[in-house]
Amino acid sequence: MVMDKKAQMMILAVAVVAVVAVAGIVIIVNQNNGNNSDSPIIPDVPMKDFAGYDVTPVSDLNNGIVAIGQDTFRWVTYFGLADKCVMVDLNDTSNYMAKAFMYVGKTQALNANPSGLANGKSNCAITDEDVGKIIDLNPSVIVVPVGFETEYKKQMDALRLANLHIVHIGYIYSFLEPQTFNMTEDLDKQINILSKTFCKEDRGVELKKAFIDIVKDIRNIASKVTQKKTGYVGCLAYNGAHGADSSAPYFIPFELANVTNILANEHTSEESGVDVYSADKINGLMKEDTVLFLDATGIFKVAGDNTSIGILKLFSGHEAYVSYPYIWTGINYEDVLICAYQILHDTYYLLTDNEFQEKMNNVHKAFLGSEISNRIETVSKKVEPPTAGTTIYDDMSQVYSVVRGNPTHAAINVADDGSLTFHTNNHGNIPADLKDFAGYDVTTVSDFSNGIVAIGQDTFRWVTYFGFADKCVMVDLNDTSNYMAKAFMYVGKTQALNANPGGLANGKSNCAITDEDVGTIIDLNPAVVVVPMGFETEYKKQMDALRSANLHIVHIGYIYSFLKPQTFEITDDLDKQINVLAKTFGDYTRGQEIREAFNDIVKDIRSIASAVTQKKTGYVGCLAYNGAHGADSSAPYFIPFELANITNILANEQTTEESGVDVFSADKINGLMSEDTVLFLDATGIFKVAGDNTSVGILKLFSGHEAYISYPYIWTGINYEDVLICAYQMLHDAYGLLSDDELQEKVKAVHEAFLGTDISNRIEIVSKKVDPPAENTTIYDDMSQVYSIVRGNATHGSITVNDDGTLVFN
Repeated sequence: MVMDKKAQMMILAVAVVAVVAVAGIVIIVNQNNGNNSDSPIIPDVPMKDFAGYDVTPVSDLNNGIVAIGQDTFRWVTYFGLADKCVMVDLNDTSNYMAKAFMYVGKTQALNANPSGLANGKSNCAITDEDVGKIIDLNPSVIVVPVGFETEYKKQMDALRLANLHIVHIGYIYSFLEPQTFNMTEDLDKQINILSKTFCKEDRGVELKKAFIDIVKDIRNIASKVTQKKTGYVGCLAYNGAHGADSSAPYFIPFELANVTNILANEHTSEESGVDVYSADKINGLMKEDTVLFLDATGIFKVAGDNTSIGILKLFSGHEAYVSYPYIWTGINYEDVLICAYQILHDTYYLLTDNEFQEKMNNVHKAFLGSEISNRIETVSKKVEPPTAGTTIYDDMSQVYSVVRGNPTHAAINVADDGSLTFHTNNHGNIPADLKDFAGYDVTTVSDFSNGIVAIGQDTFRWVTYFGFADKCVMVDLNDTSNYMAKAFMYVGKTQALNANPGGLANGKSNCAITDEDVGTIIDLNPAVVVVPMGFETEYKKQMDALRSANLHIVHIGYIYSFLKPQTFEITDDLDKQINVLAKTFGDYTRGQEIREAFNDIVKDIRSIASAVTQKKTGYVGCLAYNGAHGADSSAPYFIPFELANITNILANEQTTEESGVDVFSADKINGLMSEDTVLFLDATGIFKVAGDNTSVGILKLFSGHEAYISYPYIWTGINYEDVLICAYQMLHDAYGLLSDDELQEKVKAVHEAFLGTDISNRIEIVSKKVDPPAENTTIYDDMSQVYSIVRGNATHGSITVNDDGTLVFN
C-alpha cells in the first residue's frame, strides 16, 4: 500500500515523539539511578528551588554570600565558599557545639569578613535591621531556608524588591531513605540546587558521592554484626538540649550501625521525631543487655534532674557510651555519620582506634575539605583555640569537656544512684577478627554473673589487672596460696575469697588441670574460662572436655620477655595479651590503661636512668625458676638491669634455660666481675644460700662489695609489676637517683596502675605464720613483712657480705 505524504509525516511525527518520550524516560531513570549509584550526576536541566523559584547560576561571587537562618552556612561551607560568606543568624555566628562545619568555615569567614559576622540579631530569624544590612552588603547571592517565605514574608519581600539574588534551601532532616539508606529526593535536590547556583557542579557530585560512599562503608562494616544489640539513646537535642528522657524511635546512627532501638514501635508527637519518654516506658521495653547512649549535647542536663536520674538508674551496670552530637533528626549530617562509626567502634568493636580515626578524618575531609580545626576564637570565653594539627573531632570534644562537662566520645559508668563517670573509650588498634593465643576467635563476654575461672599459674594476675578478681575462681594450687613475690595476690585474693568463699581450692596441682577440676569447672558453668595456651597440648583431654561443655574459653600466653631489648617497647605478644583480654572482658578502656601503664612507667624509669653518668656493673643471684635457687642462679638478660642502666657482667654469656635463668660457677663469675661490681640477690631465693657451698663460694667473691636485696623477679619477667619496681629500687639503691619518699611514690604508682590500689587487703595468714597486716599497710610493706618471716629476709635493703660469705641485712 502506498501512503500519501501527509500520512507519512504523521507517522514520523509520532515516532519522533515516542523516541523523545522514551529518551526522556531513560534520562529520568538514569538520573534517579545515578544519584544513588557510584557515579552520581548533577542534571543539566532547568530546576526550581524549594520555594518554587527558578534556579539561576551565579558566576561572579565577588560581592560574597549571605547565609540567613541556621545551618545555611553549613551548606556554604560544604561547597568551599565559607571565605565569601556572611552569616545572618545569631546561633551560627557563635555556636561551635555539635557543628563540625564551624570548626573549618567560621575562621575562613572571619578572615574574609572580620566584622561582618554579627549581623544576625536572633536565632534562625531575620529582622528589619538585618534586611537593611543585607541590602547594604548587596551580596552576589542570598541562601535562605524556604520557611522564611511564610515566617518572614515582609522581610523576604523587601529583599526581593532590592533585586537581590535569592535561593531557597530546605531543612533536610531525614536525609536517608529508611531500609535502603539511599539519599532522599530532597537531599538530592538540595545538592542540585546549590551546585547550579554556585556553578560548582563538580563539587556537587563530590558531595553526593560522599553521602553514598560513606553510608555504603558504614553498612558494609555493620554487616559484620552477628548479634544485634538493643539500645536506648537519651539527651537528644531539639530546640535546645534535653535530659535522659529525650529520645527518638527512629535514630539514624542506630539504623546504620545495626543497633535495635527499643523505642522502634513507639509513636512520637514531635515533628523532629524527638519526644520525651518516662522511666516506666523505658523500663518496660529495655532488656538486660540494652546499651545506653547519651547524646553529648544534653548530658549536662541530667545533673540533679529527677526524671533523668530515674532513667539512668535503670541502666546501672549496663554498657553505656557518649553518643556523638546528633541534633534533631539528622540535619547534622557529618556528625550523624561519625556517630554511626563511633557506635560500631564502641559497642561492636568492629573498628580499631586507628581505623575509627581514619573514618572520622575521611568524613570531615569529604564534607569540609579538612579534618583539622582552624578555630581561632575562644569558645564561651573558656576554651582557647587548639594547637596546630588538632582534629575537628578532638577540638569539639575539648569544647564539650569544658563547656558541657563531658567529652563527645567516651565509655560511661552508670552508678546505682544514676551518677555518671566518663572513661576514655580507647580500644587500641585491635583487629575485628582477633584470635587468642591458641588461634580461636576472641568474642566479648557481656554478662559475668556466673563468674570467671582462671586456670594455670598467673592467669589470675590478668583477671586482677582487669578488675575482675571478685568474680574469679582460681584453679591452680599455687595461686590459691602463694603470696611470695605476687603483688596481685595482695589485692585480688581477698576479693576472690569474699565473692567465692571456699571455692578457691578447686585446683589439685600447680599450673595443671585434673579430671576432677574439669568436673568442678563444668558444674560452676562460668561466663568465661581463662587458660594458658600450653594447656591445649599438655592437657588436651581435659580441654576437649571443657569445650564439649560449650564453655567460653580464652587462651592467653605466658609473656616472659615483655619488653623489646633496647627500645623497651612492649612486645607484640604483650600487646596481643592486653587486646585479647580487653576484647574478652569488653573493657577496652581498662586495656588501654594497662597498656599505658607499661609504656608510661617504663618511660619514667628510663628518664630517671638517663641521669646515670657512669654505669655500674652488676651480678644478680638467687633468681627463681620453678622454685627458689641460690646465688649461682642468674641470667645474662635481667630486665631491671637493662632499665636501670646497670651493665650485667653475664651479658655475653649463653644460657641453656628457656627462661633465660641458668646456674653459673664461682670461677665464671670471678672471671667477669670488676672491683666495683654490685651484687644483687633476689629476695625469693636468698634463704637458699645458707649452708650452700656453691652459694657461699660466690658470695665470698663479693665481700666488701656494694650489695642489695633485689625485689622479687620470678623467671624472666612475668612478674611485671615487681620487675618495674625492682628497676626503681635499683635506681634508688645503686645510684641514689630516688629518695626514700620518691621510691615509695613510684611503688605506689605501679601498684595503683596495675592493681587499682597500693594497699594490701590480705585477710589470710600466710604459711600459718604471718597474720594479716594492719589497716592501710601497702602491698610493698606487707610483702616485705611476709618475706621477712617466711624467708628470713625483707624484699628491699642493703646487704653486708662478710669474708666467710655470710650475709647481714642492713
